[in-house]
Amino acid sequence: MEGWDRAAPLFIAGAVNAWSWTPSDIAELCDLLGEPFEVVRGDTFFDLVNRAGAGSRQ
Repeated sequence: MEGWDRAAPLFIAGAVNAWSWTPSDIAELCDLLGEPFEVVRGDTFFDLVNRAGAGSRQ
């Protein structure tokens, strides 16, 4: 996050091994991340990335 001025969104993609992670493991990870992170599902992530990119193409 070095150099990020928080004026624009910063997207970080991550993946979870669905075969070995439980919902409790994911909840624990979310708690560990804290601010300024917001964990979202993949479809929401790509929608946000697309909407952020659309503003830069105008």
